Amino acid sequence: QPAADMADCTVVLDARQLVALDTTGAEALRELSQALAERGAALRIDHALPQPAGLLQRCGLGALLGAPD
Repeated sequence: QPAADMADCTVVLDARQLVALDTTGAEALRELSQALAERGAALRIDHALPQPAGLLQRCGLGALLGAPD
């Protein structure tokens, strides 16, 4: 899609069923976030459980975390 179609959009990932996340998954989320940012959109991860939320924080992706569980 053209960049203008995604300007100011936010993609929300409801992570309440995501029990565990490893560094490969965190890197995939980083890449998704960057790809969206290049198109003017953002990624937000809501309802992350403690393990995934902690890993995202440690990987420098804490800014993606939205509403807590």
